[in-house]
Amino acid sequence: MSRRFERAPEPPSLFPDLEVPEPAEPMSKDRRRTARQRHLLAQGIHPATRRPLLGGGETCSGCVAFLRVAHHDKAYLKCVAAGLSHGAGTDVRASWPACDRFAPVGEWGGSSGAPPAGARSRGLASPSVSTATNQP
Repeated sequence: MSRRFERAPEPPSLFPDLEVPEPAEPMSKDRRRTARQRHLLAQGIHPATRRPLLGGGETCSGCVAFLRVAHHDKAYLKCVAAGLSHGAGTDVRASWPACDRFAPVGEWGGSSGAPPAGARSRGLASPSVSTATNQP
């Protein structure tokens, strides 16, 4: 004697007219970071320093805190004012609008005349130096 098991009927749909879109491809970590940075820029916030944008057409590349850090055969753009790490999360773009900590190359800015915090420890001994290499 064999038993026959029948499948339970499908329950009625709660929203029969709802069209379910195809799931989007998940974004990579780099694409999510880029989208987050664009969103912050649209809100008037600098993605690296999380400070208000300066306005006036100045960009990160003209700031004394802007660094080109060489590693093997690549150069990574960093900002001393935002903090430095060896990860992509602290990379900046030269074309980004400057934040309110902007100090033109050739000037340290600020009332004390001192460089931005951490600048001397990363190879920026004078205002005229704008590049550095990784040091062990």
